[in-house]
Amino acid sequence: MIKDDARAKLEEYLDAWIERDFKAMWGATQLTAQKMLPYHKFYDMVEPMALVGYEILEVKEHTEESWYVDILVRQKFGQPSSNDVTTWYFSGKSTFRVIREKAAFKPTSEGGTWGVNPISGIGLEVDLMPNSQEAPMKE
Repeated sequence: MIKDDARAKLEEYLDAWIERDFKAMWGATQLTAQKMLPYHKFYDMVEPMALVGYEILEVKEHTEESWYVDILVRQKFGQPSSNDVTTWYFSGKSTFRVIREKAAFKPTSEGGTWGVNPISGIGLEVDLMPNSQEAPMKE
């Protein structure tokens, strides 16, 4: 089912992010993103953000070749402060777009390859919880 394929591709991307496997993440991006965003630029964009958990809230059709996936994410950021590190957790909702393409810049409703638009999910409605010990959602 198309909805499941789009969800599975985003899970592949997010699971790789939790593992900090940036090459696997880049491999799960849409063909257009791979053409427009070389790996080293993609790495520079996502490396500072550590994803520690996520929960998929809803998968909804945008067009036959693209779906929006709403997720609840939990990210970690450590900031040096004198001699220790303060850990901040950011939790919030984000929406990723997952697109099926037969080639870069060529979306398709049949066949093709699913991929995540990496820039679509960067925006985050954030709740800040400094030093939170709350367990991540999915690891």
